[in-house]
Amino acid sequence: MPSVHEAGIQETKNPDFRRQRVAVFIKHLSIGGLQRILVRMANELAARGLEVDLVVAKGKGPLLSQISSNVRFVPLHSKRLWYAVYHLKRYLSREQPDVLLAAGWQVNLIAIWARMLARHRVRLVISVRTNTTEQAKSTKLWYASINPTAVRIFYPLADAIIAVSRGVRDDLHSISHRVSAKTTVIYNPVVDDDLLSKAQQDVSHSWFDERDRIPVIVSVGRLDPQKNFSLLLRAFREVLDTRQARLVLVGDGSERRELEQLAADLKIDQWVHFAGFKQNPYPYLANANLFVLSSNFEGFGLVLVEALACGCPIVSTDCPSGPREILEDGRWGRLVPPADSSQLAHAMLESLQSDHDYAALRKRAMHFSVDRAANAYIQVMGLQTPFET
Repeated sequence: MPSVHEAGIQETKNPDFRRQRVAVFIKHLSIGGLQRILVRMANELAARGLEVDLVVAKGKGPLLSQISSNVRFVPLHSKRLWYAVYHLKRYLSREQPDVLLAAGWQVNLIAIWARMLARHRVRLVISVRTNTTEQAKSTKLWYASINPTAVRIFYPLADAIIAVSRGVRDDLHSISHRVSAKTTVIYNPVVDDDLLSKAQQDVSHSWFDERDRIPVIVSVGRLDPQKNFSLLLRAFREVLDTRQARLVLVGDGSERRELEQLAADLKIDQWVHFAGFKQNPYPYLANANLFVLSSNFEGFGLVLVEALACGCPIVSTDCPSGPREILEDGRWGRLVPPADSSQLAHAMLESLQSDHDYAALRKRAMHFSVDRAANAYIQVMGLQTPFET
């Protein structure tokens, strides 16, 4: 498998370089798209010769083992997330990093407030990972409805803002022109050699051994309302009216029991496998006949890029924000209206019956490489690496 790096770093010392420190601030190290992305970015920045602190609000987690030895792990040990304002303020005053990179709406606010209180004037870059307006309308958490107001008041205090898709940037523009004026779109750093290597591992389920005869459809994500797996189950019921197929759902969450009951009610449970959470979901994508995203909304749609990198054909809801950009208006996968099970089923059947250029799908995924994203992050953060490239 070839390396994802598009251009190697030339070993030419920059004589004017002053070793700089960047603090990457996240909520925790549990397995999740946001956490994986920020750990990858921290590792890549350290590999380029920067001093990197991975500052974590709430202790340890499964991703701790994936942190590079070149990255310093700094746990704040906050018993409650919002207590991290005080702990982060102390860290900034003591360690005085050049740049603070934060990601996630709560974490962004904590970073803004801690920077206001700290004695050290660090350059603050925050990252917006989801469509704030859709999240405010769709999420039941008590604070979701005030998110747009918090964005309008506090986000202009950051030095720079990164949006993970044009759709997220457009949403920020609808909330505040002052926020969007500071916003740069940088797609998520997804594809690296580690992902491509993990995709080569075996998947231990007999259905995949028979996928040439009975196709296997896979979806990966949290089993929660945002991902709308109930829509996928209903669409799969319609697929089975036309042909044989199997469906594997990789992930866990609050709706698992409800979804298992729905599969039984639809009389499709013998053709649906709830695989649960997998630390390495990539072999499922690499061995599937089709990947389906059924979300009501996204910020980016990280798993779509992971599916492309594994050479897996895609059907996705055309939800805000991200899928249309990743799939280039349907060039790299079929797009269907959200919440329409019949159109989703029709697109799934069409994809299963079509030929696909798997190499072209993998090539498209390289547009979202860690290497490319790191170049853009370094520019926005105003950093210099110790080598001239």
